[in-house]
Amino acid sequence: MSTNARKERGLTDLEAVTIAYILRRAPCTPYEVRCSFEKSTTTRFSSSAGSIYPLIRRLHDRGLLTVEETRSDGRGTKRYSATRKARDKVRKWITELDDPEMIGMYDPIRSRLLNLSLLPKVDQVPWLEQMIELLKQQEDVIQQYEEQEFVGDTRLYEIARVAMRKEHELRLNWLHLALKTLKEDQDGD
Repeated sequence: MSTNARKERGLTDLEAVTIAYILRRAPCTPYEVRCSFEKSTTTRFSSSAGSIYPLIRRLHDRGLLTVEETRSDGRGTKRYSATRKARDKVRKWITELDDPEMIGMYDPIRSRLLNLSLLPKVDQVPWLEQMIELLKQQEDVIQQYEEQEFVGDTRLYEIARVAMRKEHELRLNWLHLALKTLKEDQDGD
């Protein structure tokens, strides 16, 4: 990719979410970004050091982040802030509504459920029971995420938090309904 093309390109979701976090928390370290991603309820973004640190270096190299090095801590900790250019790109990312993934309804659990009939009948109920148990275990992760300190408009955070909680409840509800339906079907066989 040419230098001019790279300068003009938009942000990926990962880049935009990373910069948005830094905008709200600046200055902050890559480690702080990584910890936030680890606590997130989404699995879309990797929180590994091998993902976050190179990403922040690339964003810095593109002129989207500035860095200040703290020598007094003995480690040379680097704290990053977002540039005006980065803020503008995040604002553009927020307002771009033509991304099919953004409005899509992809749910890997639902996709598997729709194809559950491909499993032998004896495996279908245990699969649903296991999936329900895995989702119940996510409730601790959701609780930890909800307890994170949020910087920004707390009213919008509250709306997003309630939506996340409701989405989780709905998934559990339709999985319970599917389990009930399968058990009734098996009893009728």
